Amino acid sequence: NWRDRAIPTDADIILQRIYRAETVDEIIRCNREYSIQVEMFFDEFGGGDAGRLVRDAKQYIKDHITEPISLKDVAAAMNVSPSYLSTVFSRTEETSLTNYINKKKIQKAQHMLVKERLKIYEVSMMLGFESAGYFAKVFKKYAGCTPSQYLEGRQDPGRDSSSDASE
Repeated sequence: NWRDRAIPTDADIILQRIYRAETVDEIIRCNREYSIQVEMFFDEFGGGDAGRLVRDAKQYIKDHITEPISLKDVAAAMNVSPSYLSTVFSRTEETSLTNYINKKKIQKAQHMLVKERLKIYEVSMMLGFESAGYFAKVFKKYAGCTPSQYLEGRQDPGRDSSSDASE
């Protein structure tokens, strides 16, 4: 019985909070916390593999990088709840899954802009961004400059091109 081996205080405290909850939202929140505790227990005691889950999530992101990808999409593909995937991913990678997705998309964008010589709006569309403006905003957050500035810097003849993003 998994409950005999689990740390009873965590699960029992959450269950007591469910019983004392006064609103449906509070019950739902407590239930989610309880579900995460159960899933984490199974990961820790051999019923699941957090490392495998994160590897599979990363592979899914790599395979679907040219599509709009959200936490919900990846969680559905992994057959786990978004909150559980988020918790496991953040604990394992020390970054959120959403940040990881955006970082990988921007690395791919850098490659597409420089190596494939695509236009900014083309890259934006090909990577599943809702608009070129939003793409530029995300690009600046992760690359430290706008896509136009990135391209201008790449055209500088004195700049070393060996540091291109290769993923």
